[in-house]
Amino acid sequence: PSEIAPLPSLRIVDPHNRSSLPPGAVNIINGYGTTIGQALTSHPLITKLAFTGSMLVGRKILKASSESNSKVVTLELGEKGPTGFR
Repeated sequence: PSEIAPLPSLRIVDPHNRSSLPPGAVNIINGYGTTIGQALTSHPLITKLAFTGSMLVGRKILKASSESNSKVVTLELGEKGPTGFR
């Protein structure tokens, strides 16, 4: 979510956290993209990342992920209105 306005994303995920999903199944991580991105792509216990955004950042995520533990990466890149990913 945006580092400027993170509350809407937190509100969206709140019902999921109160459902029957196991703890940690849905996570929202707030912070500045560069800091959070570096931590997520290099962490050895994270095995899957999904990203929606620019081609430039998508390439950086693929490169950094492949240099750590070859995470599975799902990308939705380039368009202004992505419809979703799985």
